Amino acid sequence: MAERLDMNSLSKFDGSNYNQWRFQMNCALRAKGLYEIVLGTVLKSENNNETQKAWIKNDSTAMFILTSALDYAQITLIENCESSHQIIDKLDSIYLQRSESSKMIAHERFHQYRMKDSDSVAQHIANVENLAKKLKDIGETVSDAAIMTKIISTLPQKFLNFRQTWLSVSEDRQNCVHGLIGQKSIGEIKEVDGAERAVIKWIEQAETGRSKPGGETKHQMLSVREKGPHRPVQQEQA
Repeated sequence: MAERLDMNSLSKFDGSNYNQWRFQMNCALRAKGLYEIVLGTVLKSENNNETQKAWIKNDSTAMFILTSALDYAQITLIENCESSHQIIDKLDSIYLQRSESSKMIAHERFHQYRMKDSDSVAQHIANVENLAKKLKDIGETVSDAAIMTKIISTLPQKFLNFRQTWLSVSEDRQNCVHGLIGQKSIGEIKEVDGAERAVIKWIEQAETGRSKPGGETKHQMLSVREKGPHRPVQQEQA
């Protein structure tokens, strides 16, 4: 016998994050042994026998699980459905198409984004990272290197020297610099000259594998980026 399913643990679908909700439903239905019925691979028996009665009971349970994980606005969309397969088929027809459109729009916004002259470098970085997050939220993969390349390559003309310096650096060193930038936020650098000096300094640090005398190794610096939020590093005194 399948274990009891805690319906309170299921997130209600409100029209957003359909792929994640669909995965949650697939897991719940598999746990109850109902996935094939919802998928439509196990059909209702035409004979009025115990097999048909069992199918009707299981399909009703699947309908209950699905509707319990929908808010009222979504239930109105499937009120005319007479089986669990019809419910999921209806929702797929509405939201899977929207999901693909959302992916296309998110990709387009990420690739077409350019820094405005009125934006600070900090705002520029935040904008790129927000666009990348939206891609990740819909299941798309965006590497740290892609984010960093987007940040550098879309800087305005006044950062031309900075961009050329970055593009001249080897990929391995770019990865090291990316780790250093993760700790010493480029967003704190407001002047063009300061940005150019900073990237040269970061490149030099990447070559030596240390942030400063007695500082972290290159590997440690890269791991800081992976662990998430960091504290700004104070500038060294001359």
